[in-house]
Amino acid sequence: MATGTRPRNRKALIRVAAAELFRDRGYHNVSMADVAEAVGMTAPALYRHYHNKQDLLADTVHSVVDSIEEVLAGADGLDDLLRRMATLTVQQRGLAAIWLRESRNLDDEQRAAVAQRSFTLMETFRSHLRTERPDLPESDCVLLSVAIIGVFAMPTTARQPLSRSRPEHLLYRAAWASARCELGSSGPVALLPDLGPDDSHAVAGVRMPRRDLLLNAAIRLFDERGFQSVGLGDIADAAGIVRSGAYRYFDNKTELLVAATTTAADRMWHSATAALAMAEEPHEALERIVGGHVEFALENPHLLGIMAYDQGELPDLERRRFDRLVSDYDDVWPQALVQALPDTDTAEGVRKIHMARVMIFFSVRWGPQPRRVDLGERLAEIAMAILQA
Repeated sequence: MATGTRPRNRKALIRVAAAELFRDRGYHNVSMADVAEAVGMTAPALYRHYHNKQDLLADTVHSVVDSIEEVLAGADGLDDLLRRMATLTVQQRGLAAIWLRESRNLDDEQRAAVAQRSFTLMETFRSHLRTERPDLPESDCVLLSVAIIGVFAMPTTARQPLSRSRPEHLLYRAAWASARCELGSSGPVALLPDLGPDDSHAVAGVRMPRRDLLLNAAIRLFDERGFQSVGLGDIADAAGIVRSGAYRYFDNKTELLVAATTTAADRMWHSATAALAMAEEPHEALERIVGGHVEFALENPHLLGIMAYDQGELPDLERRRFDRLVSDYDDVWPQALVQALPDTDTAEGVRKIHMARVMIFFSVRWGPQPRRVDLGERLAEIAMAILQA
């Protein structure tokens, strides 16, 4: 588009361009000038539509939710809803990156508005699922609704692409497998108390080492605010340590990110090797790998967020090391899947694995959902249903 043209839908064009840039580069790596150039306008002209970049981000995030709401509004039953969502996910890859990843860059009021709309989306899924499965306990209906949304929450950092032929069909099957999953729970479900952020500086009355305090605080803050929005001073404050004292353990925040991602990759790899060591036959091995991943996700939701959203901030050498560790972990899954289910097409199996893990990622990080005591067992059942879809 030539600079100076004034299409009637210019604001919509700005949102589309901003969405693509935020998705591909991340909020902090995009300037208003970048967006203006992508649209074919001057930066001053862009400021006539948006006061600042955060206002543009808020409008962009809401436009993503708008597109999902439009799909849900036209759905005729759960089957049609899942087909429509699968098509939307394939047509607009990276919706989740904007809706989930970039929402952390909004201010508190803007985040609250997005969270409320996200809850409304879940309620729409729940309503359709309730019609399809009227005897399903309410707690299970909510959990399965969140899991279904999780299947469609495909991040742009996905290591495995979707199927080249009818990719929406595989998404649809995985979503239906989640919706139809028979959960092992029955009757009232116990909920864990909401303890808020885990900022405890002591365990059993013993103060944690300062290095661990700094690392735990960094992991939470990087996930909640994004790496580029957090300084070493912020981390020291959250850890209850004098700011100057933080430099005795880490020279900069990048060292903390390296320590966090290395910790995450090591923990995941150890969970897989332990699962294989304890299993006596292939199907048990697969179940144990899935269960170990769910356990890791429940215990380390902020580490999951950093691995998905902030790995690009690692220095090149550390990024390559991290990629090797995660690749080793990833390679275990399809081997276990094919051994347990010999008829599985390996390429399709890899994509099912990715969808199962994205579902787990989304479900453990779903804010409005109360934490069930049996959440780990139930998520493992849903993940196994996806793998066998």
